[in-house]
Amino acid sequence: MRQIVTDGSLKELNESLDVRFPFKITREDYANYYHYFRAHWHPEIEIHLLMEGESFFTIQNRDYYLKAGEGLFINQNILHLGRVTEKDLCRSIVIRMEPYFLDRDQKGIVYQKYVKPVIESRKLEQLRLSGDVPWQKQWMKDFLEIADLFDEKADGYELEIQGRVSKLWKEFYLQTKHLQHIPLPENKDTEKMKMALSFIEENYKKKITLAQIAHACGTCQSECCRIFQEILKTSPMEYVNTVRIQNSLNALKNKKKSITEIAYQSGFSSASYYAEVFRKKMGCTPGQYRKK
Repeated sequence: MRQIVTDGSLKELNESLDVRFPFKITREDYANYYHYFRAHWHPEIEIHLLMEGESFFTIQNRDYYLKAGEGLFINQNILHLGRVTEKDLCRSIVIRMEPYFLDRDQKGIVYQKYVKPVIESRKLEQLRLSGDVPWQKQWMKDFLEIADLFDEKADGYELEIQGRVSKLWKEFYLQTKHLQHIPLPENKDTEKMKMALSFIEENYKKKITLAQIAHACGTCQSECCRIFQEILKTSPMEYVNTVRIQNSLNALKNKKKSITEIAYQSGFSSASYYAEVFRKKMGCTPGQYRKK
């Protein structure tokens, strides 16, 4: 099982790309993330290609439902989270790359003319990729071929991948040119949400109130609830419980710790309430989960 680890700003800390070749492809099974991965961001561009099942993504304040054969382009530094239902099998190919993978000289013409307009576009914070759009269908198909090259790692594969990705970036740049250089008003709700989530991540082991969360993001309680509902489709306190449950899962692997001890260490007021919330979110009791 895996969890996404973040710092206080919700930046993902799990892994960084090799600076010598800042491009990586992984084949993910969302069951390994307990069918949910928490809100986070990272400096890399990320492309999800859904191979099997269905998934739900929340990116900034927009929801996306994806089924097999569809995908998502997620720009760098964009807050996002995802989930699938407990019973669903959901697998995807995830491509991650640093923008400078396309041109290490960030003052060079390739970076300035073709990369920078995309990564700085507020209209391209995310883009849903559909098999019904011819260029997007071909774009995803080509990335699947690149995934095979990455897995095989034959001699010279880095050169082959860099050439193919550059060609695909050109296509993306041309097809989205009408979305570049369009200024949008700054989304203040997203910044407030980041502050609230950062506060929760740092304090989930303690008693947390709605008033404290609202204060952390500089707003009133009703406005705080509105922001959570609009962006994450849940309440602030429900999100607190989600974070507590996720952080308790690793502790359950240590059988020397009692479930009561884990409940208190995870921020719950009692073992019975921990068990109640755990069953609701995980579909089983902490004890049953421990035996899996």
